[in-house]
Amino acid sequence: MDHAAPENFPTSKKEMLAAIPALRRFSRTFHKSQPAADDLVQETLVRAWHALDRYQPGTSMNAWLFTIMRNVFITDYRIRARETTGFTTDIAEYQGAQAAPQEWRLRARDVQTALHSLPTEQRIAIVLCCVLGHSYQEVADICACEIGTIKSRISRGKLTLLALLGEESRLSVLETDYRSSTAAAINAFA
Repeated sequence: MDHAAPENFPTSKKEMLAAIPALRRFSRTFHKSQPAADDLVQETLVRAWHALDRYQPGTSMNAWLFTIMRNVFITDYRIRARETTGFTTDIAEYQGAQAAPQEWRLRARDVQTALHSLPTEQRIAIVLCCVLGHSYQEVADICACEIGTIKSRISRGKLTLLALLGEESRLSVLETDYRSSTAAAINAFA
């Protein structure tokens, strides 16, 4: 890079490092495989590092990084879609033995499977808002769309998740009452 470091470089660097755990959780929205999710985080951080001079101080570092991650995923997805070869499943993703049958772990797996079956736009909106706790406006900014679109995606996504999970009530794995009592299920995204 030929240009000089911005004057807010030390602060921005600290904010970027502090955002890594949130990036790791958000990356699980896009990939079931932990190594693939870690690769997405790494690519996001590399691109953000090279574009740090374009970060505007006073704005949300997380929102900026989430936007970069979303764009990296979409770009990579389009490239993979054009270059599909071989089998659609990877033997490395095969999980032979099952974990202990603890209820929260099974429920977390069910939620994660159902979440990954949603369309990408709905999955991103639900994870950002319901799991990571961002406001509708922040999610709309990250996804570059209107707040009403985000509310619609979340609503449709929740209804689909409830149907996939066989739930009858919205007071389930998606709402605050249940989420606070089963923090371990939510931490499956960490």
